Amino acid sequence: MYRGMYPNLSNKAIAEKAKANMLNKIEYTIDDSEYEAKDIIIRSAKEPDGYEAIVDYINKNLKPNYYATLDTTEENINILKRHINSLPNEVKESALLYIEDMESEDNFDETIAKKYLKTNILYRSSEKDAASKCVAYAKEYWKDYNPSYPDWDVDCANFVSQCLYAGEKKMKHEYPKIDDSRNWFSYGSKKEPSQVSSTWRGANMFKWHWVSRSYAYKDFDLSKNGELSRLYNYAQAGYPISFLNSKDGAYHTLIITGFNNNTKDVGVRNHSGRVNNENTGVRWLSGDNVKVRVYVVYKL
Repeated sequence: MYRGMYPNLSNKAIAEKAKANMLNKIEYTIDDSEYEAKDIIIRSAKEPDGYEAIVDYINKNLKPNYYATLDTTEENINILKRHINSLPNEVKESALLYIEDMESEDNFDETIAKKYLKTNILYRSSEKDAASKCVAYAKEYWKDYNPSYPDWDVDCANFVSQCLYAGEKKMKHEYPKIDDSRNWFSYGSKKEPSQVSSTWRGANMFKWHWVSRSYAYKDFDLSKNGELSRLYNYAQAGYPISFLNSKDGAYHTLIITGFNNNTKDVGVRNHSGRVNNENTGVRWLSGDNVKVRVYVVYKL
């Protein structure tokens, strides 16, 4: 769309135009027949997600001539490592989580994890009730932080993990390494990295844990015709979602809480940096060129 509007601009300039256009969108209004909410204010249009904020910071403050994206993970990590000691504290914390989360993928053994986790799923008498508890938690805490858990600033996976735990998904802490993808736990309300697994608070490590632990998962490329409708038909309230970059690295995590029967869109709640969203459509949040992964965590 933007290439047609600005045929003489570079890709970077077009991207800036697209971003500026998105930031001008303040309100998303839906009818009574859609989702559960009405006249929703999309505050996240003012502030990008945590990992997107890291990319923006690299471009604006660390290497302006480079033009980092969510897909340039390796170079982003190298740049952050070179500047880590000079970063402001609030940026440094997010940068360290980004580095830990995206580098931890190298420690993932899919064969071992699937063999272990697939044999340790607890089958419940009413998974529908469990999913309802998950959704109820999301609806209660989408706007504010639960003081029983630490506030990690880059909070998307932390929030969705809390939802799943409220929905009767048991914590797992049977392996000594914090970044072992088979672990999934969070203890206490203080920010102690040793008390929270990488899979609980990091979007990419969350992906690896639930790839193995879920009953099934499926990817949907929203750039293709009909994919949003297929996503709508596949999804259920209580299922978590990852947004993936072109290399299948997860950079955002959300929880499904409702559906739009008119547009066939999926409503989600999420925490995004310091901004939280209420039952917003996946297409609105992701745009048309994002791959999303849906995890079947309940038998409904």
